[in-house]
This record gives sequence, structure tokens and C-alpha cells, in this order.
Amino acid sequence: MAAVFRLVVISALAGSLALPAAAAPASTTRHLHESDSGRTIHVPPGDKLTVQLPGGSGGGYHRPRSSNEYVVDRVWSAGGYPSDADAQANFFARHRGKSDLTSITDYLCLHTNPRCLPPQKQWVVHIVVD
Repeated sequence: MAAVFRLVVISALAGSLALPAAAAPASTTRHLHESDSGRTIHVPPGDKLTVQLPGGSGGGYHRPRSSNEYVVDRVWSAGGYPSDADAQANFFARHRGKSDLTSITDYLCLHTNPRCLPPQKQWVVHIVVD
């Protein structure tokens, strides 16, 4: 009789043990630079994106932005015009959808009188979160 009781107790305990959850896929960090302009990149939700664009004496890129922060959220940024430091930003792919990461160059002399007229560069990377 004791063996039957022990079997029932062990069976009852085994039924309440939690099974390990399936491991979530590890997120990936993608590094983007000036040369990536014009690209379309597909990422899953949870991926991180870092952007670093050149600064420089007298001009450089503005801090990158996301056109749709619901899909790709900017979580940190530093540097960029008007400082001489590189424009940097970290983004997080939150939800399925599309967003453009964008920036543009700017120069101190564009804000003086008389103005200079250097060609400005527009930087854009199309992100598809799927």
C-alpha cells in the first residue's frame, strides 16, 4: 500500500513541475555607417541598430532619426552637428513595419552671412522589421 501511495504522490508532484520555456532568439546588433546609405535592411523585432556618421571641423552629420519610432525607436544619441564629434545613435526594432533612419550634413558656414554653399549629403537607410 505504501508503494501505491508513493507513486501517486510522485505523479502528482511531477505534474506540477514547470517545463523550461523555449529560449528566445538572441538579438543581433547591426552597425551602420555612411557607406550604408540607400540600403534596405530586414531585421526581426528585438534587433538593435547602431549608427555612426562622421563629424568634423566646421560640419558633419546631424544625429540620426527614425521616421517611425513605433517601429524603430531611437534609444540613445550623441555628437553630431554642431559639435565636431561623430553623430551616433542606437535604435531598437520594436514592432513589425517600416521606418527610415535619416540624417543630413550641416556646416557652420551655412548659418553665417554671407553663406557658403557646400553640397549637403542626405543619409537614409530603409529598415523593415518583419
